[in-house]
Amino acid sequence: MSAVRYSKVNNFTLSELKLIAEALKNYTFIVHNFDADLIQKTMDVAIKYNISIYAATYVALAINSNSKLYTADEKLITATKLSFVRHIKDFK
Repeated sequence: MSAVRYSKVNNFTLSELKLIAEALKNYTFIVHNFDADLIQKTMDVAIKYNISIYAATYVALAINSNSKLYTADEKLITATKLSFVRHIKDFK
């Protein structure tokens, strides 16, 4: 929600943010342990793409789970240039 809220691309109104939050209830979220493997992958990604540890954690999770990463962070998309890191506007 933070990424959506502070996205400069989409200036969402409060009512739109509430609708997005409500829609998120329909999705299942999995909690991952920040184990040694994920820590190492996160560090590797952060250094390779010169991105924050915070952003690198999401990229590392996507790599480890062979998943797509949807984000509103255009700097992350540009920095990584990874095919699985996509803008949230492209989510279908």
